[in-house]
Parts: sequence; structure tokens; C-alpha cells
Amino acid sequence: MPRLILALISVVALATAACAQDRYGEVYDPEADAAASIDAALADAQARQVPALIVFGANWCHDSRGLAHRLETDEALNAFMAEAYALVFVDVGERDRNLDQMARFDVAHIFGTPTLAVINSEGALLNASSVHHWRTVDNADPADIGAYLARWANAPLPIEPDGFANLAAVAAAWTPYQDAVAELETRDLSPEQRQVRMAYYEGFARSMARRELGLIAEAQGVRVVDLGDVSGAVADVADLTEDVIAALNDRTPDLVARGDRELQRYED
Repeated sequence: MPRLILALISVVALATAACAQDRYGEVYDPEADAAASIDAALADAQARQVPALIVFGANWCHDSRGLAHRLETDEALNAFMAEAYALVFVDVGERDRNLDQMARFDVAHIFGTPTLAVINSEGALLNASSVHHWRTVDNADPADIGAYLARWANAPLPIEPDGFANLAAVAAAWTPYQDAVAELETRDLSPEQRQVRMAYYEGFARSMARRELGLIAEAQGVRVVDLGDVSGAVADVADLTEDVIAALNDRTPDLVARGDRELQRYED
């Protein structure tokens, strides 16, 4: 076989292997019966008296795959999830599949992937105020993920933190978020439209704050959590809130324009 062809075959083989390695966390099965999978998880949750975590995501989304990968490969998170949760991953395609399964739990909108629904053993949604806060989870610190899930499971932290940030304060201090909220006050909208836009803005801001916290944690080699998930358990660790605010305010997307494009699907 000519050397050129051999070389091309080698390049293709290497590229294929690299792509395969990049596709970690592909657990969102488009062929699965989502209703049956969720029903099985809820039955397990009720039997063990633990909450269920339903992750609505997709294999094309690196954040969806990143969360699945961390829950599987981080030793502390994996052990925690096996004990404290019934876990199920549900494919939403291009945010156009299995939306009826989200509606079962009164989640009317999907602004990004993954969207996390924590359901108690009786089948009720626990985390309604924060289902949209995890769109950048591929950059989230494992301790941050663990603290959030431990909060809703009423369980000890699976990973002890070295630092924390008040992500609610970070999001509120983000200039694009402040601009979007101010602009919203000038619009003639129904109460429902206003509520949906606020949910979108807050979810985007909190997701971005979580991303910046994770990047800082990675750069400093520390484990970090959101203050809102741990209460007084972080008295002796570093407060990184101002660092995260400074980092996030370097990012200036037009949140109003993004919201207009995104929410048009719900308002047409």
C-alpha cells in the first residue's frame, strides 16, 4: 500500500480516537422510553426514601456530558449519588424531545442543557427555583455539584470545600444581568411573560457565575461551593465571591438580545 495512503489512514485513525475520547458522558439515549425510565427512578426513590435526580440533557451538549462524566468518574460524587439519589438521564434532543416529561414536574421551559430536576420520594419537584442554574456545569467544580445535590438530599457534603462564593450575590452584581432587569421594567409584558424572562435572566447569570467559580477553583487547585448550598459550613475557608464578581464582569454578553431570541419560542 502506498505510503501516502498509509499516512492518511493513520491520521484518520488518530482523529477518530481523539473524537471518541472527547465524547465522554454520552448517556442521553434518544431511543429510550423516557417515561418508563423516569417511572423506574421514581419507584427506586420511593423504595429507598431518597430523592430522584432527573437530568434533562443531550449527547451533543458538552455540559450535559460533563455532568454525567463527573457523576460517574469522581469517586466521591459517584459514591454519594449511589447512596443519596435515584439518578436518570433523559434525552431532550435539540430541546424538542421529551418536554412532556419535564411538564410532569411543572417545568414549563427549557432554557438550556442540562436542566436538573430534583424530585422527592413522593414525586414533587424540590428545586423549582434553580432548575435552570446548571447550563455551564462542565466547568463546575465537583465540590460545587456535590454541595448542591447534598442540600436537596439533606445529606452531608460529599467533598469538603477549601473556598466558597455567594453565587446569588455574584449573579446580582453582574452588569449584563442588572441591565436586563432594568430594561425589563420598561416593557409592556404580562405577568407571566415577565416571570419567564426573569427566570431566564437569573438562570443564565447563575450558570455563568458557577462557571467562573469553577474556572477559579481549577486555576487555584481548590475545592469550592456555593454559599447558598452549605449555610454556615464554610466559616473557616476562603471567600472567593469578589474574585468571581470581577471575573464575571469581564464577560459582557447582550443578555436582553439573547433572551429575546431564546424566549421567542415560548411567546409566538
